[in-house]
Amino acid sequence: MTRVKDDSILGKLARQQHDIFRRVKEGSLPPEKVFLLHKQMLGNLLVFVDASRGWVAMVEGGGYDEKHISAKFTEADLPPFYAVDRVKIEVNLRQRSGITSTQEWFNILDDDKSSKERFAHPFLVLAIGEREKFSDGQFNDPIFTIWKSPSTGQLWSLCISEDITSRKLSVITEHSKVGWLGFACAATVDKYSGLF
Repeated sequence: MTRVKDDSILGKLARQQHDIFRRVKEGSLPPEKVFLLHKQMLGNLLVFVDASRGWVAMVEGGGYDEKHISAKFTEADLPPFYAVDRVKIEVNLRQRSGITSTQEWFNILDDDKSSKERFAHPFLVLAIGEREKFSDGQFNDPIFTIWKSPSTGQLWSLCISEDITSRKLSVITEHSKVGWLGFACAATVDKYSGLF
């Protein structure tokens, strides 16, 4: 991402934000609409996930043109999903410029005690991948999550992406030296949501 140094652009943004604040205060603009638009600008999505469908149905629900799922992967490698089977969860799509290793993502999120976020459960990313629910240009950047297998302790990643010709799903084992391009979005959730 490029920093904005142009005061005229920052001034215009400040005036627009002031106008939005004024209109919410006067009651001519509903706060719920403003919150929703701000969350979308920040890369937050409200995702409905039906975990009761299971792994296979959720993968098929994405209608991917290409699927690369490691032959080593088994459903025992998925972390537990403690939330109720059908639930809406807010997912944050977090970007970071530059190439970041898998270990750096863990340090930024799950292993950082001051972070309010952790990686989203793979079921949440699969729910984002269900195209009929998210047809708003959502796939401008690849979306991924990383987790440790509860059975082997091995790192896994799930990534969904799209280009002009195809939609792709990848589930592979990752190692700490594997890099993520800066335009990829880590799917995260609030650590304190208590959902899983």
